[in-house]
Parts: sequence; structure tokens; C-alpha cells
Amino acid sequence: KIPQDLGFVDRMDPEHVLDLEVGDNLLKKPASKEGKEDSFDADLIATIKDAKEKIIKKMETWHIADSLDEIWNVVDRANKYIDETMPWALAKNESDRPRLATVIYNLLEVIRVGAVLLNPYIPKTSQAIFRQLATDKTEFATVAEFGNLEAGRALGEGYNLFARIDEK
Repeated sequence: KIPQDLGFVDRMDPEHVLDLEVGDNLLKKPASKEGKEDSFDADLIATIKDAKEKIIKKMETWHIADSLDEIWNVVDRANKYIDETMPWALAKNESDRPRLATVIYNLLEVIRVGAVLLNPYIPKTSQAIFRQLATDKTEFATVAEFGNLEAGRALGEGYNLFARIDEK
């Protein structure tokens, strides 16, 4: 049982589980990095690099539960990136396919980074994500540089990470 006084339970709320499930849907697409990067990409990457440094500082000062807030900031930024880049609109135009490939790649890389960062907290889920991404880039050091997910590599079998709970 996780002690509630450390703040773990509050930070693992259902909204964040749903955020991870959005990423779960992306795990069914092949990774490719064809298009040009733009300011949305740069901001997403900067958020990840910034979070890594903040997480290290929080862990060094034993603010372990607070480090989860930084991880969720990355997930939240990825959700904003989806709204900004509108991959569903990019998919409608053949000429936008290179950009769509970059957007999907970036999102898959964020999912990989998120799994690396969450590995100390939810290791089984992180390992499942790594299998679905078909990646061996699972160490914390791989977060230092964005783009460690091998582009063009086929993804592993996709499956739901979390069972749906019917409250009825």
C-alpha cells in the first residue's frame, strides 16, 4: 500500500491515467521522423529537458512525490502539443504527411520519455509501454537528448495499459 501522506495517491489521479491512455492510442502507429520541426516541437522538447533537471533536483532533495508533478507537466504539455499540431487535420492532406510523421514521432518519443520518468513509480506499466514502443532506450540517461526512439521501426503489439472501470 502506498502511504497517502507522501502525496502519491493524489498525484496518480484518474485524469492522469486518461492522459496516459491517450498515449496508448498512439502506440499503434509506426514511428517516423520525416517533416520539419516548428516552434511547437521546440517548446515540447524544451519542456522535457526542463522537467528532467527539475526532477533530478527534487529527487536529490527527497521531494520524491513532487517529482511526479514535473512528470505530469510533460504529459500535460504533450496534450497541448496535440491541440496545437492537430494531427487529425494533418492526416487529411497528403502534402501534410511529412509533418504528421514528425508530430506522431514526437508524441511517441514523449510517451517513451514519460515511461522512463514514471518507471520508478509504475514499473510494470513503464515496461509495457517500452514493449509497445519496441525500444530498449529505457534508462534515465536517454532522457538527456530528445529523439532516442528509433524512427521507422515497427512498434510492438498494442494493448490497453489500464482496464476501464465502469462506475455503474
